[in-house]
Amino acid sequence: MTLGMDIIKALTEKVYRQVPIIDYYAAVNIILIPSNGVSTILIERTERKEDFWKGDIAFPGGRKIDNETDPAETALRETWEEIGVPKEKLEVLGYLKPILSHLKFNVTVVPVVSLLKEKVKFRLNPREVSNIFIIPLDSLQHNFAFIDRVLIYTEAYTIPYTKKPIWGITKRILDILLVLYKNTKEEKEITN
Repeated sequence: MTLGMDIIKALTEKVYRQVPIIDYYAAVNIILIPSNGVSTILIERTERKEDFWKGDIAFPGGRKIDNETDPAETALRETWEEIGVPKEKLEVLGYLKPILSHLKFNVTVVPVVSLLKEKVKFRLNPREVSNIFIIPLDSLQHNFAFIDRVLIYTEAYTIPYTKKPIWGITKRILDILLVLYKNTKEEKEITN
């Protein structure tokens, strides 16, 4: 078992195992990939004028549809639609606390945490996704960025090889994930 898989196994004990009982609007999929550490998948949204989040870096995910009652259903469906990862290749590990976004809409987003069980060939939906990044969690850098669209200077993460900021709800989800990850990693190092 790799160090990354050990960390993911220990991290699984820190996420909510029960489905949040809320009327949610959207769900995102935090896909964990074991390696020497742990990586996750982020996407760059396609530039479309009707999309408020155009060009943003985000987790795969989106709005629920009428017949969906579990945020994991939404996150897995959106992951398939956006980057072509079938739900059979993912194992849902749990959930992070739902987050309310209030920048443009009052939107409750449920972060679903899943494990990519095996390598896959990504198939990007060009209408929704222009790029995909597999990011080692240890490589994210904390910065500040000016976001033209909303005229704010805010805290953000950056990926070492791109200048695009990771801000807003994605940044808030990463804040929670990184605290859990770093605490779990330190605990694993102490016990080894």
